[in-house]
Amino acid sequence: MLEALRSLQSARTQASNTAQELLAELAGPQATVKLVTWLPVGVVVLAQGLGFNILDALLTNLLAQLSVVAGVVLLVVANRWSNRMVQAATPSSDDPAAGLNLFIALLKSGQSLSVARQSVDETDLALGGLVATARTTGAPLADLLDARARAIREQHATRAKHALRQLSVRLTIPLGAAVLPALVCLVVIPLFISLTSTAETF
Repeated sequence: MLEALRSLQSARTQASNTAQELLAELAGPQATVKLVTWLPVGVVVLAQGLGFNILDALLTNLLAQLSVVAGVVLLVVANRWSNRMVQAATPSSDDPAAGLNLFIALLKSGQSLSVARQSVDETDLALGGLVATARTTGAPLADLLDARARAIREQHATRAKHALRQLSVRLTIPLGAAVLPALVCLVVIPLFISLTSTAETF
């Protein structure tokens, strides 16, 4: 039983470490989403601070007001679009090899092979091939199962990391399709109106 508990603890530790690595990979795309969301707002504040009277144009000019409304709508679309992409690429926290580790723990706790096989979903775990290999070669079944569990976790982590790295590139789509037009609506058009109004005043 002690060996079984150690096996389960080792499996949980490995799964936890993998989850932490994936969360670290996810931090980059999440930061990109925040930057994409707040970039136009920051540019507006910067332009106002540099002396471009954008706020006055927003308060007095209908075209500038409509432009800002369109920019805000585009920012909301970009934020929701980006968040959906991040959520779709976020890896599941479930351990993909949990069933195999339970089976290993049952074997190491002294349960017979037939009892252990009745306690798990044998179809999903594809145990038949490993059991046949163990009988043919004489290799310890628990060791074969442990190697399979580690391989499953590594494959799961590799696929998740690949998806997260692709996400960093795919996030440029809402940047080009929504954030840059929002930047034009929130900054360029009001700024142009502000400069035009100033020129007419002189």
